[in-house]
Amino acid sequence: MVMGGGFYIFELMDSTATLVSCYVILFMECIVISHYFGYQHLNETCANKTGFTIPYYVFVSLKVISPVVLIIFAAFSISSRVIII
Repeated sequence: MVMGGGFYIFELMDSTATLVSCYVILFMECIVISHYFGYQHLNETCANKTGFTIPYYVFVSLKVISPVVLIIFAAFSISSRVIII
């Protein structure tokens, strides 16, 4: 028979540590692709690989909308985990 403590630790790490780190990783990917890689280079790479170009609204979404939404989601997930005593 196994005690339930291991599952409690797994659930604790799953609900707190991994969620915020995933938001940080996704935020950094958006920043790196949109600001450092650039629209022109990303568009050329996708055209070479797939034959299709990326519409400009997708790049604007990647550069502006996605990071803002990820910051809001991360803030709400952190604020919902705060224990007020």
